[in-house]
Parts: sequence; C-alpha cells; structure tokens
Amino acid sequence: MLKKITIIAFLFLFVNNIYSQIVKGYCIYNNGDTADIFLNNSKGLFKTGISIESLQYRVKFYDSNNLKKILKPYMAKEISFILNGERIRMLSRQMPSGRILFIQLISDGKLKLFKVYKTRQTVSGGGMYGAPMVSGSYTVEKYYLQKNDEELFKPLGISFRKEMMLFLSDCPNLAKKIEQKVFSIENLEHIVYEYNETCR
Repeated sequence: MLKKITIIAFLFLFVNNIYSQIVKGYCIYNNGDTADIFLNNSKGLFKTGISIESLQYRVKFYDSNNLKKILKPYMAKEISFILNGERIRMLSRQMPSGRILFIQLISDGKLKLFKVYKTRQTVSGGGMYGAPMVSGSYTVEKYYLQKNDEELFKPLGISFRKEMMLFLSDCPNLAKKIEQKVFSIENLEHIVYEYNETCR
C-alpha cells in the first residue's frame, strides 16, 4: 500500500514538473522603478497557466529573491512578459466604471488600442424545479481607445460611426473614412495605425 502511495506521489510530482514553466517579465512601478517579475505558467492537474483575464485584477509573481508577491493595478504603471512568443504589455488604467485594471495594450502611439477580457456565464433553466443553472462560460473581448492621457473611450457597434467621427474630429481625413464606411468597428487596429501615422 505504501509503495502505491509513493508511486502515485512521484507520478503527480513528475507530471506537475513536466508542465511547469516560469515566465520572466518586468513591471514598472508608479515611481518609475523597474523590477523583474517571474510568473508561473505551469500547466497540470490543478494549474491552467497564465490567464490574461486574471492578471487584469492582480498579478501573483515571484521576485528576484524567489519571494512570492502580489501586484495590484494601482501599484504600478505596467507589466510586460513574453507568452507563447508574443510580447504582452498590460498598462494600468482607470476604467469608465472607476475601477483600476491592468489592460492589454494592442497598439501603441498617440492613440492607443486596448483589449479587456471578461468571462460570461451561460445560464439555462435546467436546474431543479426549473431554476436557472450555470451550464458553461465564454470569454468576451472588449476594446477601448485612448488618446494621450485622456479617459478611455469604448466604441460601440450601434453608434460606432457617429461616436467615432466625433472622437476622431482632430483627424478629418480619417473621420471622413469612418463616415463613408471605409472603416468599421472591425477595423480598429487599422484605424489606430492610420491615426498614429497621419494625424500627428
């Protein structure tokens, strides 16, 4: 019996170590100081790796002395790391709700494009006595724009043209392309690129 328990424990540690991975990154504190951070990207029986959505609210990391720490968005300007070959930059920003989050920077420049992740639950009526029951979940991606240090602006599909023309009033040629439906809400990255290239 003891032999079986030892084998199971060994296999558990072996499997856990196979999928264990530390990702090195850095953070920039509010005072401008920079520090290395080490994120746990382990995948195994009870670990799912780095979640960008979770990092929006707080960052659990190890410092250069291997001490476990927690970084909250109000404590730093930015965190950055490479995940699956892609550089991820998350900047601390105050959302329209007033809450401060680390949000993923998609395009940088005078006009910035950010992506925010939110998990939604799917609810069905299949519970006991017809009560609602959570049957699954899915992730929603929301996009925000920011000019310089102004407040975040969230483009909406329903009023996209009207609001974007007003938002881009300092760049008449680009605003005209929005009016003429050359660009839609599906072309946010291209809109940001063109703004930063032509509307200096």
